[in-house]
Amino acid sequence: MASPQTKIKGIRRKPGRPQTMAVSVRDALIDSALRLFAIEGIAQCNMRKIAIAAHTTPAMIHYHFGDRDGLIKAVLEERVRKVTSVMREVMMQTALPAKTMLHEFMQSFIRVTSSNPWVPKLVLREVYNEHGALRDTFMESFGSNLSRLLLGLIERAQQEGSLRKDLDPAATTYAFLSLAIYPVLSAPMVPDVLGLPHDTENMLKQAARNFDVFMTGVAVR
Repeated sequence: MASPQTKIKGIRRKPGRPQTMAVSVRDALIDSALRLFAIEGIAQCNMRKIAIAAHTTPAMIHYHFGDRDGLIKAVLEERVRKVTSVMREVMMQTALPAKTMLHEFMQSFIRVTSSNPWVPKLVLREVYNEHGALRDTFMESFGSNLSRLLLGLIERAQQEGSLRKDLDPAATTYAFLSLAIYPVLSAPMVPDVLGLPHDTENMLKQAARNFDVFMTGVAVR
């Protein structure tokens, strides 16, 4: 009787779906779901559409995630969290001056979103939208924590003397975030209108300009 294991070129492989194939199909489903959610919205994307985009079948969504909600959870945990974790790590570098950390925040936000371009598009559609499907979930799992960390960083910059102490910390945090995230959310439309390149290198330069505006302003003194 044949052995339940198949020996190929000296390597024993257990029966069942090859692990590398399972991983690639799973990742393809997450990436396809992320892209479609960002373009069309979560409500408009059924499992069949996602499966077709991933070149597989809806059965594979059930196999890997249980159901559509399980797939949405995986998108949040394995793609959105990748971006938010980078930003959290930047703000946890307490050995550095707060001003340095604020500069690195803007630079890191450009780098990580350039590597994960569908994440900010998803957040724009499903979080900033008043009726977005991820609005509450994002704020509970990511947004509130990140906002508190950034507020604490702004307050520390004020204590260290790199930001004016008479400024309201929360309002200053909001101003900083506006300069940090708008270049990503507005690309490519606004840079194209203004004749500005929006590749990663030039977006990093824009982040540096935005940081200078935040720290010193643009008015002639």
